[in-house]
Amino acid sequence: MKKTFLYTIFLLVILALHCTFTSVNQENVGMIVDFLYLLAPVSAFLVGMLLLRNLGTKNPLGFSILFLVLGMLAFSFGEIIWFFLVHVLQAEPYPSIADIFFLIVYPISLVGIILKIKSEKIAWSLSFFKKFIPLILILGVLVVLVAYFGIYNAYVPEDGLASNVVSMLYGIGDLILIFGCFLILVITIEYKGGKMFSPWILTTLSYSILLVSDVLFSANKDVYEINIMLKMAIDLIWMTGYFVFGLGMLNFLEIVQGQQEKIKSKLNLKENEK
Repeated sequence: MKKTFLYTIFLLVILALHCTFTSVNQENVGMIVDFLYLLAPVSAFLVGMLLLRNLGTKNPLGFSILFLVLGMLAFSFGEIIWFFLVHVLQAEPYPSIADIFFLIVYPISLVGIILKIKSEKIAWSLSFFKKFIPLILILGVLVVLVAYFGIYNAYVPEDGLASNVVSMLYGIGDLILIFGCFLILVITIEYKGGKMFSPWILTTLSYSILLVSDVLFSANKDVYEINIMLKMAIDLIWMTGYFVFGLGMLNFLEIVQGQQEKIKSKLNLKENEK
């Protein structure tokens, strides 16, 4: 609980500083603003690594989370390259090599989601899904919105082939991620009340927030670097998505450490009885 509290304070301070420096709206603070932004994905990745250090990867949960953490690593590399292109090389960051790292997040994360689903060994059937009709309807609405704003509306003839292909690939990747998150959410709700309910909800929420920011960026990519307030709003949503992922990983960590403490206490009790 202490780790989650400290991490929450950390993220609130970073978000507040990001807003404060952005509102200054001076050229010399742009690097500070973008550096603060970098702390979001990098810290989320580091928290994920801390979880894997305690959990390990030789179990179904740890192995699936490994791919989610690798996805966050790819996010971090993409953001670092974007920062380098903008502030060091002063080059156009979109489209660029950074997008390669952003785009591989989708297949890597999907592998982790599929591994999680397979480990549950649920008998998927029509009767199983009937319980989740409201959720399926919401999924349908999201698919239509993302398909329109993230794929159809992202196509701008004046932007050239490379820019349009990358924008549409983000939309397709987001659709894949929506489906994956839906499956995890179905499993999570099915086992509501279990210890793993909360961290999986946070993980699904983080991807949902990142999805919103992806769509907003695709729809406004031409003015993203020009409109300061729009950039700040989209960046804050992205940062929030990264931070919520970190909170989910911390939640997993607290559960894992709690279980390890219980096992340790039982072993000590047995030793004392001898």
